[in-house]
Amino acid sequence: MKQIVFSLFLTVLLSLSLSAVCFASAPYRLTVKDGMLAVWDCRNKVWAEITDTPAAALPAADRILLQDGISCSEQELQFLLEDYGS
Repeated sequence: MKQIVFSLFLTVLLSLSLSAVCFASAPYRLTVKDGMLAVWDCRNKVWAEITDTPAAALPAADRILLQDGISCSEQELQFLLEDYGS
């Protein structure tokens, strides 16, 4: 039963729009779009960049974080993109 509730919770959480889960203090959200590492601009509610980095090439733990997205500042975003090899 716990596993079903947890799966349902994850499904609902992942179905939220990116703009709804962006934090006011974080202008960007690093996530995955069409299997590629991508940057969502929370202020303008548009894709700022879709990189050439396939999410499948990243470590499993990072892919899990990216499913929900990582809220970040511009400096943090640059660091993450460099770290992920984009």
